[in-house]
Amino acid sequence: MNITFASYVGNQTGGIKSCLEACMAAKDDNGNNLYSIDKLLLSYTAATKQNAEDLANEFKEKANFAIELFNKDNNDEEFENAIKNAEKVMFLSSGGQNFSVAETICEHYKDISYVISSDRKEVAIFNLDDNYALKTIPFSKLKTPEELIAAHPGITIEMESSPSQLNNFLKYYNITLPAGFIRNSALVNVKINGVHCDLVWNDGSNRLVLLTDFTRFDVNSKETAINLKKDLLKAVEKIVSTSQSSNNKELRQELLAVVEETVDSKNGEDILNLQRTFTQILKKYNCQSNFVKEIGKVIGNTKKVIRQDLTRIASTKEGKGLHELYDRRWYVVCANEKDIQHIKLESRGKMTPFKPYGLFKNQNGNLLFGLGPDHIKFTTQNLRRALTQLIKKDEDNELQDVTTIKIASDTLIIALGSDITATVNATIAHRKNNKIKNVIIVATVNDSEIQELADNTKDYFEKIGLHTQILPTDINGSNILKSLVK
Repeated sequence: MNITFASYVGNQTGGIKSCLEACMAAKDDNGNNLYSIDKLLLSYTAATKQNAEDLANEFKEKANFAIELFNKDNNDEEFENAIKNAEKVMFLSSGGQNFSVAETICEHYKDISYVISSDRKEVAIFNLDDNYALKTIPFSKLKTPEELIAAHPGITIEMESSPSQLNNFLKYYNITLPAGFIRNSALVNVKINGVHCDLVWNDGSNRLVLLTDFTRFDVNSKETAINLKKDLLKAVEKIVSTSQSSNNKELRQELLAVVEETVDSKNGEDILNLQRTFTQILKKYNCQSNFVKEIGKVIGNTKKVIRQDLTRIASTKEGKGLHELYDRRWYVVCANEKDIQHIKLESRGKMTPFKPYGLFKNQNGNLLFGLGPDHIKFTTQNLRRALTQLIKKDEDNELQDVTTIKIASDTLIIALGSDITATVNATIAHRKNNKIKNVIIVATVNDSEIQELADNTKDYFEKIGLHTQILPTDINGSNILKSLVK
């Protein structure tokens, strides 16, 4: 029986590609196609029209099935009618906006035979015609990070010239990527659309993992560089005006040349050393200035801006394309607790910070990571352990224990992600409009960050008068149907 593959198209198209390619390549024990897909339906908005057209053009070359595009902004009825009239429908739950997906599944569940999602290991296919039976199939092909990034138009990769201290640490302690990963394919010490990443790899499911050293100080933004240079030039004028040097013209020229060269290089280490460099130049001219400390203030303010830029890139669409990277995870090594709290708040759960680490030198003079201001040598073991666990984190096990929760009337069942804003807003809206009294939070609690968010959200809901329970699940939600009983 022929199958129609249907999906909404959002900003991130990697999930559509990976799932569709996996279904096209899936075979039974006799080598026959498991799913005979003969048509592709894509519904887009004005903002995602180009993505839909790019997908259509790509699969016209890869497959011989028919492809139909629908403009959701005009009328979603045509897309829904196409689903209704198809012989058998395979619907992707990870394409487009969640509310559109939920609405379509609720309204057309009788017309849909399969609902597809993907975790970090394989594609999950729920058979609605067979009591929601779950079948998993592997991804058709693991791709290199370059291939995954190339699938997102407008995103560029540059190799960094300055060394990465974090990668030196990984190499020093022989911390390697998972065995199932494509060997030697990780990107090391690169800039993606101008944003520094120490390590980028495919986690085994065609999703990118980014690892960034937040203690590193690099000027990535052109606007930030312009403002930094402008503020430093003002500081130069203050320094020269109070220098009491007989060679102010030469002094000014030398200071300006240092500013130009250092800021243009965008090298964080050179910029951080500007205050020391200026002091050395003043000594050369046998003079002093009360305004050398202005350099430190300028650099301090710029560091704040850079960190705000980084977290904004992670959490919003202002990230010059990084927001469009399909379901990527971004981990950050921090220097102190203040930075950790800043990242958690400003990135809205889109970046995961490590415990605070600083830097120190070992006996050979190599920079290594340590913990806290005392730079105790043994604390490198903590970072080594944390990074090893991170890189091996792709071992997601299916939840074995099934928790049973009885569904009362006036109950809202809602999934919790790393950004709780949508969950809280939706719950409060339902409380007001639909008079709900009970909430069941579905959360992947094998993740400690999500566990903490689930507990905090439950406490908040209880305080505003909602009886709340947490349903632990795995990334596939494999136990949800068994756990919820009337």
